[in-house]
Amino acid sequence: MSHLPEDLADAACRLATGGGFGGRELYSDHDEAIFDATRPMVFNAIPDWGCAARLLDRAMIVEFFDIKPALRRDEAQFWREFEEVRPRILGALLDAACAGLKNLPKVRLEQPPRMADLRSG
Repeated sequence: MSHLPEDLADAACRLATGGGFGGRELYSDHDEAIFDATRPMVFNAIPDWGCAARLLDRAMIVEFFDIKPALRRDEAQFWREFEEVRPRILGALLDAACAGLKNLPKVRLEQPPRMADLRSG
């Protein structure tokens, strides 16, 4: 993506924090169809978020760096090496999740973020 239209940014905000919209069911004048959801999303290669500050409030930014030529692998080699370390990666992720849950009651923020009362449903 090189541009995020305003209406798509609004829809992404609603989807990220929970929300929906309604409209008439197809071929009906009486029933309303309601779409309500909360889901994570992944956007790639948006160089300028510009007016989407409200979307940035709901975002986790991950920046990837180029892999040096000497460290590059073909896909088969990558997956072989990954399979060797996969159990340790999973163990580390689970340890981190356990530590986070254990320490959650002790977390006190000096200043709550904009969406401090957001709860996942």
